[in-house]
Amino acid sequence: TQRTNPAVKSSHTATDIAETEEEKHLKSQYKDELTKLQELFADWTEADLLFALQEAQGDLELTITRVSE
Repeated sequence: TQRTNPAVKSSHTATDIAETEEEKHLKSQYKDELTKLQELFADWTEADLLFALQEAQGDLELTITRVSE
């Protein structure tokens, strides 16, 4: 049986929670844009689309161009 380091597990869990909070914030910020992107790019995860939107500063057309490329 493998044992995991509790300190590593705790740190990883905290990172997961932080990412989830960031995703929630982005989802509320880019709700309409996310819906359109999900229709166009169904094979992309919600998180990937949210971060693509964030990188494009919420510019839907720029995000579509970048994802298409």
